[in-house]
Amino acid sequence: MDAALAGADRLTRKGFPVHGLLCHGSYWQRAVTRLLLEVDQVFLDLTGFHPDHRGTAFELQAALDLVDVGRLRLIAGAECDQLFLVAQLRAAWRAMLPGSPNARSGSRTLTLHVG
Repeated sequence: MDAALAGADRLTRKGFPVHGLLCHGSYWQRAVTRLLLEVDQVFLDLTGFHPDHRGTAFELQAALDLVDVGRLRLIAGAECDQLFLVAQLRAAWRAMLPGSPNARSGSRTLTLHVG
C-alpha cells in the first residue's frame, strides 16, 4: 500500500487530485487510517449505515479520532435512520482517542447533513 501511494500517478478532476486504491480485508483499515491522515477534507457517507456495517463504524471512529471536525463532513440520505445515526455519532464521540484533534478543550461541533 505504501508503495502504491508513493509511486502512483495522480489524476485530477476539476483541479483536485484523484487517487484510487482498492483495498480488501487484510489491510483496508490500515489504508483508511493512512488516507485520513493525508487528506485535506473527509466526506463520510453514512447513507444506509446500520448495526451490521462494522466497516462503516470503524471509518466513523477513525475519522473522529484522526480528523479535526472542521475538515470532516458527514452526509446521509433522507431515508436514513436518524436516531440510529445520532446514537452512533454520540458513542463514537465518547470513544474518541485522547490524542484526537477533537479532544481539545472547548466546544466542538460535529454536523451531519441529511437530505
